[in-house]
Amino acid sequence: MNAAEGGQQVMILNPTTPIGPNDSKPTPTGRIFVDFLKGKFPAYMDTGLNLVDVAEVARTHVAALTVGTPGRRYILGGENLTLKQILDKMSAITGIPSPRTKIPFAVAATYAFFEETITGRIRGKEPRATLEEVRMGRKKMFASSARAQQELDFRIVPVYPAMRAAIEWFRANGYAP
Repeated sequence: MNAAEGGQQVMILNPTTPIGPNDSKPTPTGRIFVDFLKGKFPAYMDTGLNLVDVAEVARTHVAALTVGTPGRRYILGGENLTLKQILDKMSAITGIPSPRTKIPFAVAATYAFFEETITGRIRGKEPRATLEEVRMGRKKMFASSARAQQELDFRIVPVYPAMRAAIEWFRANGYAP
């Protein structure tokens, strides 16, 4: 933003929640997948995310170099899905049962508090949930990519193949059984 204000030719592309193979860190979304694959996802919150195929995000970044408009912001999103829908899709791919228990915000926040305190601060490991993640989960983070579709030829593609590719990659690379 500062560079654009300084006169440089800048475009901002904001992917929503990219999913696909090669998530080596893994990202917070990748951790959801790994935890699910390891059977460490006993319950879910009523929240939602916009998942987007990482390959389409990469393709659109390249396209933006020639067809994008400097000074514009573009949201690169895919499918708006509730967390339960995401877990159900992972279940369909893997055969692992999807959690059936929906937990209220207060329970999730309490769990996250103890995870941050015990796992994070005392044990020095990355907590499975943080208070910030739970707070963000109070809202369904859905998005529209209309401008990117119109101006960058961004395509909203079904996220199921990207989810399958991510699961296969996590398994092949020892993140999950």
